[in-house]
Amino acid sequence: MWLTSLLGSFERQFAAVITSCICLFLLMLNALLALLNSSFLTILTVNIIVITCTILVGWRVYQRFIAPLKLLKVDINSLLKDDYNVYADLGYQSGALNHIHQDLQKLHLHFKQVKDTYTKDVYLVYRLISRFDAPVAVVDAQGNVTYMNHAFEHWISLHDKTDGSRNIQDLGMVFNDSTGWSLPDSLAVGNWRLSESQFVESNQPMSLLVLNNITSELRESERKAWHQMVRVISHEIKNSLTPIKSLTQSLLSKADISELNKEALHVIHDRSHSLIAFVKNYSEQTKTITLNVSSFSSRSLQDSLTGLIDDHHFHCQVEECQITADKVLLEQVLINLIKNSQESISVKQDEAASSQFQPKIELIIYQSTPKEKIQIKVIDNGTGFHQLSDLFVPFYTTKPEGQGIGLYLCREIIEKHHGKIDAKNNDGAGACVFIELPGQQS
Repeated sequence: MWLTSLLGSFERQFAAVITSCICLFLLMLNALLALLNSSFLTILTVNIIVITCTILVGWRVYQRFIAPLKLLKVDINSLLKDDYNVYADLGYQSGALNHIHQDLQKLHLHFKQVKDTYTKDVYLVYRLISRFDAPVAVVDAQGNVTYMNHAFEHWISLHDKTDGSRNIQDLGMVFNDSTGWSLPDSLAVGNWRLSESQFVESNQPMSLLVLNNITSELRESERKAWHQMVRVISHEIKNSLTPIKSLTQSLLSKADISELNKEALHVIHDRSHSLIAFVKNYSEQTKTITLNVSSFSSRSLQDSLTGLIDDHHFHCQVEECQITADKVLLEQVLINLIKNSQESISVKQDEAASSQFQPKIELIIYQSTPKEKIQIKVIDNGTGFHQLSDLFVPFYTTKPEGQGIGLYLCREIIEKHHGKIDAKNNDGAGACVFIELPGQQS
C-alpha cells in the first residue's frame, strides 16, 4: 500500500525506473571492477564519474519524456479556458505523441469554429433584440441586467423607483427555482406578461426575459364581447319594439282617440322608431372593418381635411411624410376628433367671455425618419375630457345627443391599422388626442 502511494504518479514511476536502471548498472560495474582486482580508490573514482554521468543523462532522459506531457497539459488547459489560439509544438513528426498532438490541434480548430459561430449567433441575437419593440433583457443568476434593448430601458424608466439600479430585483421581480423570474403583483395584474428562456453564455447561466404587453389581446377579447352583446341586444330590441311600433301605428289610425292619447302614442312611435334606427346604425358600424390600404402623402390628407372643415380656428402643422393606411377611414377618424374639439370649444365659448377666450384647434402630423412611427395629434383648448378612463367605452357619452360610438369606432379603425390612439387633458386647458401609426416597412 505504501509503495503504491509513494509511486502514485507517472513522474515518480518513471524516475523509479531510471534510478533502478542506474543502480543495476552500478552494481554490475562494481562487480566487474572487483573481478579485475581494482583498488578501492579506482573503484571510488569510477563510481563518482559514472554516477555523475548517469544522473545527468537520467535527468535529461526524464526531462525529454516528461516535457511533451507538460506541453500537452498546456494544450488541454487552453481548451478548458476557451483559448483556442494557444497550442504547443511537441517537436515530434511521427509516433503516438505526434498523433495526440494532431488530434488536439483538430480539437482546437473545432472548438474555435464553434466559438466563432456562437459569437456570431450571440451578436446576431443581440442585434435582433435591440430592434424589438417589446422590452427584452438578459440577466444573470443574481438578476443583474447584462444587456437590455431601448424598450426595456424605457419600461424601467416608467416602473423603476430606484436610483437607476441594473438589477431587476429592485423592480420587485422574484426568482423561484421552479418557475424562474416573475413580475411583482403590481405589474402582473396589469397588461404585462413575462416570458423567460434560459441559456448559457461564457459558461454562466443566463435568462432571456421578454415583457409582452397584452393590451391588444385584452382589447380583442373586449371587442368580441361587445359585438356579441350588440347582436343579442339588437335582436331583442328589434323583436320587442317592432310590434310596439306597429301597434302604435294601428292605434293612431283610429278616429276615436283623444288628442292627449294621440300625443302619447306619437311619442311612443317616434321613440321606438329612433331606438330601432340607433340599434340598426350601431350594428352596421360595429361590423368588421375592412381596410382599403394605400400609400399617400400627409399633405394630401391635410388638403382633404381643410376642404371638408370650414373653421378659421382650425390650423395644421403637417410635415411631409408617406402614410400607409385607409385614407377614407383615417379621414373619418380625424374629422370625428376635430368635430369633438369644435363641440368642446363651443361649450367653452358659452361659459367664457368671448373677448377672453381664443379658440384653437390644431392638427399636427410628423415623422422623425421614414421607418419611425407616424405621430398624429389633434389639440384644442376646449373643456377637455371629463372621464378619460371611459373615453373609448361603447355607449359612453357626456353629450345630450351623443350615442357614445364615435371614439370607440376611432379606436377600432386605428387599431385595425396596428396603431395606437390615446387621449389626455392638457395642463392648461383643452385636450390632446394622439395617434401612432406604423411607418414604412423595410
